[in-house]
Amino acid sequence: MGATLEALRALQEIDLQINDIKQQLARRETAVRIQQKKLAELRQTEKEQYDQLLTVQKDTDALDLDLKARAAHVAKLRTQLNTAKTNKEYAAVLQEINTQKADETHVESSVMELLQEIDRKKTALAETRNQAEEIELKVEQARQQLQRTRESLADRLETLDKRRTEATAALDPPVAHMFDRTSERYEGEAMARIVRTHPRRDEFICDGCYMTLNLERFNAVMTRDEVKAVLAYLSGAALPLIEQALGVIEIRNQVVHEGYHPTEQVVDGVYDLLRLVGLLIRGPGFEFPVARGANAWVS
Repeated sequence: MGATLEALRALQEIDLQINDIKQQLARRETAVRIQQKKLAELRQTEKEQYDQLLTVQKDTDALDLDLKARAAHVAKLRTQLNTAKTNKEYAAVLQEINTQKADETHVESSVMELLQEIDRKKTALAETRNQAEEIELKVEQARQQLQRTRESLADRLETLDKRRTEATAALDPPVAHMFDRTSERYEGEAMARIVRTHPRRDEFICDGCYMTLNLERFNAVMTRDEVKAVLAYLSGAALPLIEQALGVIEIRNQVVHEGYHPTEQVVDGVYDLLRLVGLLIRGPGFEFPVARGANAWVS
């Protein structure tokens, strides 16, 4: 294996270790957030239950005041009953007393129902508070576990970051940039193994995407120590296409920096470069413009 691919393989091993540490920390952080969310929901429920309890208690207090007012009014009516001078006046006062007693009985029944409702709401509120206290304890435990994990992995993560910086500095910038983008997208797995599917035949597949590789591409990846080998591995393009595309990039540099005037033959190389970019992006097909007529599909 070439030095470039060997360096990339070592860099991927570092990235996988870094990603493993980050996943451990992410799991701990997620555990904290889950418990915090549960606690917030319970605290909101507790507040709502407490507000409902206050409302019922206010209603009960209002009915209790009503009962006291009715009792005072009945007492006043009884005094009037004892001082009534005629049968008609006596009967009217007695009727008023009976009406007040009937209303008082209805209010007392409502008060009893509200008192029972208060007891139920107090019980529910107490249960919610107990649950909140338990979750609050779990939140603290999750935070402590997260802190312990951070402290235990801090030195290792710092060492791996330094090793990664050194390993990246040893690579050509285009290769390092391409690797970093792929590594970030696939959680550290920027490269995959090439597996020989049959011991007696030159048949190979990518262990990441299970794409078939021919012998030429396999030899390029395993032996070439250039950007071409990396591009062949990542894009699946044949070496002639890659060489033509890289040649166009070199011509571009000559045009910009040396005032070179390219020939019409460069057009084919531009198409090759765009094809290579399309293979690297792995996106949908592209419609390339032509000099004359409507746009045509270039495959």
